[in-house]
Amino acid sequence: MERPFPAYKGDDPYIFVSYAHEDSDIVFPGIQWLQDQGFNIWYDEGISPGASWREELAGSILGCDLFIILVSPRSANSDNCLKEVNYALEHDRALLAIHQEATQLSPGLELALSDRQAIFRHELTEEQYRDKVLSGVRSYIQQGQSFAPTIQTTIANKSSWPILISAGVITLAILAVGFLLYMKPSEEVAAINPSPNPVHLGEPVVQVKSGPVITYGDSKSIAVLPFENLSDSSDDAYFASGIHEEILLRIARVRALDVKSRTSVLKYTEQRPALEQVAMELGVGTILEGSVRRMGNRVRITVQLIDAATGFPSLGRVL
Repeated sequence: MERPFPAYKGDDPYIFVSYAHEDSDIVFPGIQWLQDQGFNIWYDEGISPGASWREELAGSILGCDLFIILVSPRSANSDNCLKEVNYALEHDRALLAIHQEATQLSPGLELALSDRQAIFRHELTEEQYRDKVLSGVRSYIQQGQSFAPTIQTTIANKSSWPILISAGVITLAILAVGFLLYMKPSEEVAAINPSPNPVHLGEPVVQVKSGPVITYGDSKSIAVLPFENLSDSSDDAYFASGIHEEILLRIARVRALDVKSRTSVLKYTEQRPALEQVAMELGVGTILEGSVRRMGNRVRITVQLIDAATGFPSLGRVL
């Protein structure tokens, strides 16, 4: 069956669809319907002639905001589908399994999908099926846009890295600064701080447990920890260091924030204790940490803003 449209290429959120080629007659109308609903779709018919199949496939999985496996007896017995699923899970991609028909899963695929959301088309009416698919897909894509939007950046060589750093740093600085200046105390903080007086932004946060009282710094005090290099090449450590320094410099310009100096956080480059300990040692209420991964000509930067009192991310972002 002729493919319905070219695979998506661009910087907006998109869905990676994994399926068995023998199911094209069923799959193609389904992905056409998803595209008609406004979603960008990547599927492997979009690989350019002469391109490295493995490299483009891996890069497309890494860049997607949602990985969908269309389960059938054919895809369940496909080594390629299983490899794609495992690769998506290894790299923490959101995954949705859509069972096209009753299927006996292979042990490997059953294990991989055991704790993932699934939709069983053969158990639903067509209207129910479409409603569930739309609801599931929208929840992942909207979550991705709100908390972890992805910008795929293709770079020809290291000389173009400064462009990436500049664009990403500005976005991250606005994200972190805006959140710290305007956020309200979280329900988690209120729950573990049973003071009769409400917690106000700008006051030290006190965590009360059965043990000793732990006092963190002002919620507007922040430590930007060195970024972790997750790339195979040690050369990329300089790239990670450059991103860390740029973000630190940008945020430090905001007078409303108390930003710890670069020298005070460099000791956490190689070895890093629990974030709770880091927050106490530096006297901060918020920690910004991140990582850098480069695979081929793609760079992925992940950043989290951590609330020291709860240990939970206040906000996350992927560039």
